Amino acid sequence: MTQFDHVLIGVDFSDTTAPLLRCASELKALGVREVTLLHVQPVVYPAAPQVTHRATYEERLDGLAASLRKDGFQVRTLVRSGVPGSGMAAVATELSVDLIVLAAHDHGQVARTLLGSVASQVLQQATVPVLLERFSREEERPQECALRCRAKFQRPLLATDGSESARAAEALIVRLSRDAQATILLTVLEGGDGQDGHPGLEALAARCSGKVRIRVERGRKASAEIQRVAQEEDASLILVGRRGRGPLLDRLLGSTAENVSQGADRPVLVIP
Repeated sequence: MTQFDHVLIGVDFSDTTAPLLRCASELKALGVREVTLLHVQPVVYPAAPQVTHRATYEERLDGLAASLRKDGFQVRTLVRSGVPGSGMAAVATELSVDLIVLAAHDHGQVARTLLGSVASQVLQQATVPVLLERFSREEERPQECALRCRAKFQRPLLATDGSESARAAEALIVRLSRDAQATILLTVLEGGDGQDGHPGLEALAARCSGKVRIRVERGRKASAEIQRVAQEEDASLILVGRRGRGPLLDRLLGSTAENVSQGADRPVLVIP
């Protein structure tokens, strides 16, 4: 069973930072006890790292850590210099964390295609689950976090293809179903119309607790169907597995997990 004890939270000191940390208390539902707050100072060649600002960032992180300690978490802070996405994934490996949490910023499709975003880089390189919180930065309303992160585990939706690589995500949805108001299990098949039943989902539903809804849909693009069903079912969180093909292919072609993460209007938990 997937165990989440130590979580790494990426902090960029933008206007999403405060609401992101206000969402952290919900992570206790996953069993999180230890939190590392990480800020990666961006380095753009040929500029040198702003090492003179390190003390300021460390002080600001310490201030943020205080509120998390009041919530009962063990908290450490860390400042590094480098490429934010790669740096975050590297620190996650270094510290053997169980989960990465960060705000998903929308920089536009062209920017994502040419340069990638911090969230995309983390998804491509992380070897642990990644939770992306959603914000309305384009509307300058970061307080939306309070709406989008509250009770995120009450109506989780799992998108699964039933493959061996989805086993970790399936184990987690079984665990979350114990305290959820409802659990949605979704498989997207290519083309045509949906069908009434699916043996794999029915077997998984039997392992879940409480109210479970099974959805089998057909569509040309799995990520679009996942987002559509999430809206129809009023899912509070989308869980999706990710099978790595390598950063280059993912950047050129995208992946279902990354496409859902970029397009969804609610939190997404990507499980490699």
